[in-house]
Parts: sequence; structure tokens; C-alpha cells
Amino acid sequence: LPQPVSGQVTVAANNLTGQLKSGSLREVREQEAIYYIGEYGIANGGTLTFSIDVTPIDEVFPLSIRYMKQFFVD
Repeated sequence: LPQPVSGQVTVAANNLTGQLKSGSLREVREQEAIYYIGEYGIANGGTLTFSIDVTPIDEVFPLSIRYMKQFFVD
């Protein structure tokens, strides 16, 4: 079975006008799991594009993903 490993995680979040949104990222360890949790300020109906690079420990090249998400607040 695959085992969780820590690594270097970087996130850039941009709004639809291309402005970089500041945020924070933290590692959370829970039993055998490792999570990376980010917090970013958003406006109701705001859309952010996330570019995420993850380099697992003992690896040279990052794994990358990019996605767009629209947020709604109550």
C-alpha cells in the first residue's frame, strides 16, 4: 500500500483579473495521513485559479495541478 510522505507544497491563487491572492498553507498530520490546508480570503461569488506544485520528499520534480473554483458564502 502507498504510504503518505511529506514534501514541499506551493500554491498560487489568482482572481479573474490576475491579481495574486495572499494566503497561508500549513501541514496537518492526523494519524497516518498528511494534509496541506490553505486559507485565502474570498468574496461571495469570487473565482480563484489555483496553481499547485507538490514535490514529495526524496523526489526531484514537482507534480503540478491547476484548477478554477467559484466560491459562495452564506
